[in-house]
Amino acid sequence: MNHSFSLLGDGDLSAYRCLNENSTCPLLIVVDHGGRAIPKRLHNLGLDRETLDSHIAWDIGAAKVAEFLADHFNACTIQANYSRLVIDCNRYITDSASIVESSDGVVVPANRKLNHFEVERRIKEIYRPYHLAIEHRINRFLSSGQVPLILSVHSMTPRLGDACRQESIAICWGGDGRAAKRSLSQLNEWSDIIVGDNTPYAEVFGEDYTIPEHAISRGLPSLMVEFRQDLLREERGTNHWAKRFAEVVEDLLQQRYGFLHCPGPIR
Repeated sequence: MNHSFSLLGDGDLSAYRCLNENSTCPLLIVVDHGGRAIPKRLHNLGLDRETLDSHIAWDIGAAKVAEFLADHFNACTIQANYSRLVIDCNRYITDSASIVESSDGVVVPANRKLNHFEVERRIKEIYRPYHLAIEHRINRFLSSGQVPLILSVHSMTPRLGDACRQESIAICWGGDGRAAKRSLSQLNEWSDIIVGDNTPYAEVFGEDYTIPEHAISRGLPSLMVEFRQDLLREERGTNHWAKRFAEVVEDLLQQRYGFLHCPGPIR
């Protein structure tokens, strides 16, 4: 077996995309599941296009919301380009859920019986570059005396199995609730929507990776938001929800809410 080849080749995207790299806005937006690209060597993971366009492959609409916010605030934004089915950038590499053999009842043929080398290629060429980019950008903020708010943008399927989600938007948090509690207070003033507070998803230590490792472990303020995907399928809906949520982020940035004097790492 030839272990010398790279997973990513000619015509493949880089591991991540960075917008407004040199922005001075104290906001870093990250999108773990924003992309749905598949390395050419993996032959679409053995899946059809309809499946690769579905919620199991990526967070539909999340990248568009992040792009709106990036433009609105001129904020640095780092987005993973590859599908979560290749490797999930919001999981620890020791977690079996980082490369799933099936998702929502769909078998992923190219993820079955992977050897160590095949797993390591995905980690080395996709997972690590994305997280190193986040780490380096945070270090730049801190070295310049800025304490950034780390905003993780996700989207959720309106239906998973037999469960229907009523929440239009949800805030997921754990450990550090500074930004979350203030955001929830604002969102709950919107009488026309249902807001999730750690439902249908919560931020889980030992499972979620990005916010716990890049923000909470370093004592940085953070927020993880989920938008329901059916509300983001058209550009009009995406812009509407991104614009509304921008008001929440604007408040956090203006108030700072103690962010200038961060406590030590929270675990």
